[in-house]
Amino acid sequence: MIKENKRGFTLIELVMVIVILGILAAVALPRYLDLQAPAKEATENSVVAAIRTGISNYYANKCVVSAGAYPAALDSAANGNCAAGNACFDMVLSQGGITSDWSKRGNTYTGPNGGVYVYSSSGGSFSKRELTAIPASIEAEPL
Repeated sequence: MIKENKRGFTLIELVMVIVILGILAAVALPRYLDLQAPAKEATENSVVAAIRTGISNYYANKCVVSAGAYPAALDSAANGNCAAGNACFDMVLSQGGITSDWSKRGNTYTGPNGGVYVYSSSGGSFSKRELTAIPASIEAEPL
């Protein structure tokens, strides 16, 4: 009898490769998801820094022409999510504003990481609004 030399992988070898790939994916996926939150936070912080710089530049430009004044509003966007036709911060950001990931409600803006920022035209501040704790007396009252 002539013995044929067959090439290929056995079923056991293929199953082992699939198991190893599954283990690698199970280890890598949580690491990837853990990296998304800090990246979103860093993006939000960089946009906030750019907005604050834009407010300062606006004020400085007004000082050159006349009495210094902060912008009455950061944009002409309507309330809702920022989009190509509804750009947020277009009055203070030179590239034309933010077109996604942010939302606006009046002078309050929500970033992609959930940070809520409020603009005050009286002092030109764009600051993060901190959540306030519920007083213990209100928590303890039965409904």
